[in-house]
Amino acid sequence: MQFLESSVVGLRSAIHTFRHPDKACTITIYPMIHIGDAAFYEDVNNEVAEHDFALLEGLKSPIVNNITRSYRWLNLSRMGLELQSYQGIEQGRVKPIMADLEHEEFEYHWSKIPARLRLAINFLAPTYALIHRPFQTRDRLAADRNRNLLTPREQILDWREGMVPLMRAILHARDEQLCRLLDRFVTETGKEPTRIAIVYGAMHMPAVVRYLIDTKDFFVSDSKWKTVIGL
Repeated sequence: MQFLESSVVGLRSAIHTFRHPDKACTITIYPMIHIGDAAFYEDVNNEVAEHDFALLEGLKSPIVNNITRSYRWLNLSRMGLELQSYQGIEQGRVKPIMADLEHEEFEYHWSKIPARLRLAINFLAPTYALIHRPFQTRDRLAADRNRNLLTPREQILDWREGMVPLMRAILHARDEQLCRLLDRFVTETGKEPTRIAIVYGAMHMPAVVRYLIDTKDFFVSDSKWKTVIGL
């Protein structure tokens, strides 16, 4: 199952809708990257606004603010790109729910990463943006972003010191939090139809799909592509 696809036409996101043979709950996942065309975010937000609930990504932490400088400090306006936002969602019927870790829990997991790796990340994130700011292009941002249900080979083979607690902090602990909250909605869904949207980074989607298919017997009922960065 694909979540992101890089090709000659740009970067596309695969929107998958899941249904259950017995429950009245419909779940649609929106794999995201955090910079893209304004039309992509507007289209996604308009769709999400028509759901009953939306589980949204969003960590509030000084650590995250520093790390995200790696793309927030790029010259996005020169490339005709924008930062992801949830603007417009609140105008629909949907109830938005911030499903991410609380500040204290994230920083607990972050503290388990070796100090020298934390220092390196805090230095490299803004440095990367400053170096690439004058030269970054849409083509480069759209390239090599393929993401699917399989764990990337590079991630499996990367066993350097600190990688396990790093992946725990930025990925696995957050996946578990999202799936716990999703489980509550799935369990409590009655006979009334309920539509749930999940708007999260594409890296988090494999855990969501495994939960839905392997644990709760959901199946894919519909899929479509949306262009994140067109070329």
